[in-house]
Amino acid sequence: MIAKIVRNADLSDHNTLGLNARCDYYCAFDTHEKLSEALEFADQHDQQVFVLGGGSNVLLDPDINGLVLTSVNQDLEVSGDCVRVGAGFSWDALVAQTLGMGLYGLENLSGIPGTVGAAPVQNIGAYGVELSEFVTAVEVFDVVEQKLKTLSATDCDFGYRSSLFRENPAKQLVILAIRLQLSTIYRPRLDYEDLKNLSEATIANPERLRSEILMIRKRKLPDFQQYGNAGSFFKNPWITSEQKMGLQRLGVLAVDNVALEPAAELKVSAARLIEAANADRFQVGGARVSRKHTLVLENGGGASLVDFLRLADQIQRSVLDRFAISLELEPTRLSALAKRG
Repeated sequence: MIAKIVRNADLSDHNTLGLNARCDYYCAFDTHEKLSEALEFADQHDQQVFVLGGGSNVLLDPDINGLVLTSVNQDLEVSGDCVRVGAGFSWDALVAQTLGMGLYGLENLSGIPGTVGAAPVQNIGAYGVELSEFVTAVEVFDVVEQKLKTLSATDCDFGYRSSLFRENPAKQLVILAIRLQLSTIYRPRLDYEDLKNLSEATIANPERLRSEILMIRKRKLPDFQQYGNAGSFFKNPWITSEQKMGLQRLGVLAVDNVALEPAAELKVSAARLIEAANADRFQVGGARVSRKHTLVLENGGGASLVDFLRLADQIQRSVLDRFAISLELEPTRLSALAKRG
């Protein structure tokens, strides 16, 4: 049960942006006992601690001074329509396996890169479905109180691409496993525009629906193995009724007959705003806006973290100057956990 600590580890293959990165120490753990041992090592050597999932929604600094932890726990337990899965399990593998077991609900989340443990952090979502709809609990290790805890879905404070794990500044929880409530009844979710015109044969077969969603993602999103990327780089912003009318006057949004209440908000496409601000062909160093999807910033070769941050800043400034709307980054910088108690 001894945790293996690797010194001066290369993290270039641990992030889908393809950024060159390294850390002083690295540990892959599969039990909370090994996690505790790794944290003890960090205490003894006065090291900051960072937790890294699949690296699909994270911005890595080139030099990380401290210990980086990654869960490789791939436990999968199924009881009826309830699933408990370890944080190191591949997310898309989970979607495929549960579908093969006749458990439904996750089909629209097919093809999302990364691990199960990272999924609750930003409350992953795609094609009108979010992870939070299925989470019943998240098992964590509290590094400050040094004990295991089970958080309910309410405790997790899920929101649009956000959660307690992303927003909590204390950063004291390490996700070990999640519990999901799926369904033995297949009810396809087809509200999203790209899914509305599928054939009846595709809709009737969950495996075919998954395949179609994978094909849609392949058409619209660059392959991170060819051009490193972190998926959507910006969140779709919420705007007020006044901002909506302003965008309609500028021809950015189509005029409709839906009137928002004064205090109501509407979520709009960040990609549309970027295109309308003429920022969809920006490039800084090796970082550029993807030709496949405006929301994706990709590594055209040799891009650094600074390249991506400068490119994102240029895009944000262009949208803000043009429309007075702020775009928020979706991927996050890797930040240290709180010190143990």
